Amino acid sequence: MSKPTVPKPTTKFIADMREKNAPVAEKASEDPPAPGCCGCASPCCFSTPTLTVLDGTEAFEAEKYLGKWYQTHASATVKYTFELGGNAVTAEYSETDVPNKISVVNTVRCFPRLGALFGKIGLGCLFSGIKISGSAVGTPTKDGVFSVGFFQCCSTPSFEPPGNYWILKLGPVKEGLYSWAVVSNDTGSQLYILCRDVPSFVGSEAEAEALAYAKEKGFTGCCNKPLRTNQLNPPPY
Repeated sequence: MSKPTVPKPTTKFIADMREKNAPVAEKASEDPPAPGCCGCASPCCFSTPTLTVLDGTEAFEAEKYLGKWYQTHASATVKYTFELGGNAVTAEYSETDVPNKISVVNTVRCFPRLGALFGKIGLGCLFSGIKISGSAVGTPTKDGVFSVGFFQCCSTPSFEPPGNYWILKLGPVKEGLYSWAVVSNDTGSQLYILCRDVPSFVGSEAEAEALAYAKEKGFTGCCNKPLRTNQLNPPPY
């Protein structure tokens, strides 16, 4: 049996194919590398935010920043490191006998299901939250910037650089206290959104304003954009 004859491509056919495929080849050469989880060329990235301390606040009053704060959002660099992915994160700031020094108590609940289970036999207190204490010292030359440290030894905060807590944006004063805050560190690698009253803040115009501010200032990288912290449905202790 003779083999079938395959016709040779004509010069016109070759030219037509080259013309048809030329734009495809050109486009392929212009395509960027495969994007990471936030659309950048790297699988893990930090954006570079614009940091303005006390943006829009004319006169910062530290006593109005004291009290209990509830964290509604945090960056992945916070949420999945020292917060251990926990729920119902809070921060309490109180005056001390030392001028310009504030005590700090942070709480995070990491095992909600275990807390609910052991609560039925009267041991829920074992999972009521992990507390860590430290202090914050204000920067004399710049309102709204504090040096926060934990694991203190001889009154010297450790593991944290000076000036590592920047209050970027504050909500209006309600009942004598700032109602919400957007906070970062000196490099913009961390982000916190805090409020005084969770039910009235979540889903409100105030929350939308805080989130819009964070986005406008450049907290958009997969590692430093705001991620929700569970506060409305904390574990039943």
